[in-house]
Amino acid sequence: MMYPKGVFQEEGELTLYMNASHHVTSGPKEKTLAVYKLRVLDQLHRNHYEQKYTRWFRYDPDRLDHIWLTDYLDVPMNKLKEPSWGFLANDQIYVGVEFLLLSTTEDL
Repeated sequence: MMYPKGVFQEEGELTLYMNASHHVTSGPKEKTLAVYKLRVLDQLHRNHYEQKYTRWFRYDPDRLDHIWLTDYLDVPMNKLKEPSWGFLANDQIYVGVEFLLLSTTEDL
């Protein structure tokens, strides 16, 4: 999920967070462990703005499993707009997720 004005609708930051939806709600019926990095790519210097997270996503078909304001990446808007940082180039920004580990269990 991406919030261009931050989670609290403030214009000072871009907020990214992971949201488990279809896989967790229709796949394994137990928890899913994800170790991943959220990142905004530096298109000029390859010095990405990133953070690593470890998160258990629960199976609950009645709601999406959000990361409730604990595992999110906030990027200050002044860094995004500063040309020397390289995040915004040719009016484009690239965000990404790198999965380092994904593990599921299921009762048989």
